[in-house]
Amino acid sequence: MNDIIGTLMNQLGDEGMESLGKQAGVDKNQAKTALQSAIPVLLGAMAKNASDNNGATALAGALDKDHDGSILDNLGGFLSSGNSDLGGGILKHVLGGQTAQVENGLSQKTGISSGSMGTILKMAAPILLGMLGKQKKEQGLDAGGLGSLINVASKMGGSSQGGIDIEDIIGMVTGSQSSKSKGGGLMGILGGLFGKKG
Repeated sequence: MNDIIGTLMNQLGDEGMESLGKQAGVDKNQAKTALQSAIPVLLGAMAKNASDNNGATALAGALDKDHDGSILDNLGGFLSSGNSDLGGGILKHVLGGQTAQVENGLSQKTGISSGSMGTILKMAAPILLGMLGKQKKEQGLDAGGLGSLINVASKMGGSSQGGIDIEDIIGMVTGSQSSKSKGGGLMGILGGLFGKKG
C-alpha cells in the first residue's frame, strides 16, 4: 500500500515546503513538522467518514468530480496563490465543528501557532484530496478500495509523526463526529462536502 503521507511530502519537496511556510508565516522546517502532523488527522477523519459504504461512495464521487489530481500538476502555483477558500470549505465538512480545536491541539503538539496551523490545514486539504483522487484513478479503485486505502494510510501515519503523538487529536475528531446528532456523522460532514442531494 502506498504511503500517502510520504508521497505527499515528496511531491511538495523543499520548494513547496518553503512556499507553504511563507503562506503560514513559518520556516520550511516548521511547515514540514506541521504538515506531518496535520495530514494524519485529516486522513483519520476521512477514514472515519468513509468507514461505511455510503461514505466511501460519497467520497469516491467527490474525487471523481472535483479532485482528480490535477491540482498536483501545478502545486507551486496553488501554494503561491495563497488561496485557502477551497481548503476552508473542505475542513468545515471533514472536521465538522472541530476545526478550531484541531488547530489548537496541533499547535500545542508542534509549538506552531494555531493561526499558522490553520493556514497549513487549509492548504493541505485540497492537496490531500487531489492525491487521493489521483491514486483512485491510477489504481482503478472502487469505493470499497478507496475506503481501504484511506483506512490503511490513516493507521500508517496515525500514531506519531516526527515524535509527535497525535492519536488523541484524531480521536477527538472522529469521536465527536460519531457521537453528535444525526447530522454530525458522515452524511452531515462528507455529504455536505460532496454536494450530496436529498
